Amino acid sequence: MSANQTVKRIVQFASLVILVSLIYVEVTSAYLSETVTTTGNKIMSGCWDKPTAPELTTPANSHTANTQTITFDWKDSSSSCETAILEYKVSIYLDEELTSEYYSSDYSTDLTHTKELANGEYWWTVSVQDQYQNTKISQSRSLTVDQSQIIINNWITTGDVQFQDDVILIGRQTYTNDAGNYLWENRLMQSISPGAKTLSFDYKFTTVDDVFSDIPGFRVLVNGNIILSVNASGSDIDWTTYTWDLSSYGQTKNIDVEFQAGNTGDKINQSWVTLKNISTSIISTTPSTPDTPLETTYEESIGYQNIIINELLLREPASRSDLELRNTTNTEIDLTGIKLTKFDGSLEIDMDITLSESLVAYGYLVIDIDELDENHLQIRLYNSNNDLIDVAGDGGPTFAGLSVDGEYYSMQRTIIVGEGTSALNWFTALLNDSSPHHTLGEKNY
Repeated sequence: MSANQTVKRIVQFASLVILVSLIYVEVTSAYLSETVTTTGNKIMSGCWDKPTAPELTTPANSHTANTQTITFDWKDSSSSCETAILEYKVSIYLDEELTSEYYSSDYSTDLTHTKELANGEYWWTVSVQDQYQNTKISQSRSLTVDQSQIIINNWITTGDVQFQDDVILIGRQTYTNDAGNYLWENRLMQSISPGAKTLSFDYKFTTVDDVFSDIPGFRVLVNGNIILSVNASGSDIDWTTYTWDLSSYGQTKNIDVEFQAGNTGDKINQSWVTLKNISTSIISTTPSTPDTPLETTYEESIGYQNIIINELLLREPASRSDLELRNTTNTEIDLTGIKLTKFDGSLEIDMDITLSESLVAYGYLVIDIDELDENHLQIRLYNSNNDLIDVAGDGGPTFAGLSVDGEYYSMQRTIIVGEGTSALNWFTALLNDSSPHHTLGEKNY
């Protein structure tokens, strides 16, 4: 073989090695998706682009929710990688800087997520991720959960109360001397969740009582205590803003708010009030509610007004009466060991009632009892430790209830509980669709 032939074969062999090495390319990256085929050889290429950030829809930014059940929604992201499978995760934080994480969901293909949140202020985001670990995070939004907020369509009313566009009128609005209601008969009431910081409202007081007998003509009560009292003094009060600190009312019991307006000394020459912008706000505390709703528990010792005497139906003389108890809490309560007494005009007498059942949260229990003296009515309720937890009546004549032509109307507690020794916290069940007239076993109205 000549030297030229040897060189030629070496060159041909080298060319073949180079050609093979150009055709066969091994790719080992784990994050590959797109494929193309050329001249019988498979060439892999990577999917490196991140998906677009999720676009948040609800709740809106700076939204205040009156419920603990919050549903988060967002729009689907997109990716330039045709084979990308996108999954989403909701993250909830306790600070605007997103450093203190409160909750994080698992990744899922869902475009919605529901979560129970305690009262408090939150910031939330949604992350999107594909199977190649490419991730993008949305903009953050703030959210306040505040069950203490007044709910506009959740008012309880008695007497002359009218809802007019963005204002509420309490009392009879008339400049004549037509008869109206007493102040305590015209009520606007709502029980709000604990944790409220401030009660705020605007009011406009009007009176045509030129003899100043409506003292007061308008008042506001919180948990049965008067926080504002306005007397008829011959002049009106134009729109005024009033605020009241609620931070001392605690985090365990509901806060009862009640507005009253009308007559006091007589039923003519009316006084009335117009309200607007009624609101409350929460105390900013670190949420402590568990991830799941609280389960029903039992009270070790029944606290003051956790159970109340809610309704009494006095029938004809020598006949038995009905007494209704109401659980004012969100906790099932064991009634074992509670005691009821009555006043006979001079002594407190044990009614000898033994209870062993439990009363469900916000539930009612009707008890058949001995005849009650309508001229000396006072019933006392004690817990198993002999602590007084509620009273109905002041020992004098009944505050409410009627007996007319053989028809009996019960004496009912106002939904805003207050003290049972005050006539202002009781009213007569003026129901026409039942006889006797009562709401035993259900909400008073």
